[in-house]
Amino acid sequence: MTAHLSSATSVPGFDAPPMLRISSVACVPLVGEAPKGGWASEIRPEDSIHALIAVHTEDGPSGYGSVFTNGHLAREALQVLKPLLEGANALETGRTTEILHQNTFWMGRGGTITHVISGINIALWDILGKVTGLPCRAK
Repeated sequence: MTAHLSSATSVPGFDAPPMLRISSVACVPLVGEAPKGGWASEIRPEDSIHALIAVHTEDGPSGYGSVFTNGHLAREALQVLKPLLEGANALETGRTTEILHQNTFWMGRGGTITHVISGINIALWDILGKVTGLPCRAK
């Protein structure tokens, strides 16, 4: 069963966060030489071991997160997660991330999907910080 994200229901005494819908998500694999002193002998310039995740909203800012995994695998993992993200409230960082984890439970903990969920979470916090004008540490 797939859980879908929507705005919080009206509950007395509960203030739902404003709605800022996610319109799209993207992954950009990063390639290039490894820094000197790192894995220079194992990583070729054409290998992708990092990726950037972009979360775009309909009426507001975009957020960006990073992923330490093969960028081409991250792009494919994002295809699995997209249906759960598009239309979700970007300001409900914890709820959105939890639903992604719950809906990928049987795919295993760890690996590329978990890395991509972390990158999405970072991007959502980036959006929240931009909307509120606060750094992420000032929840």
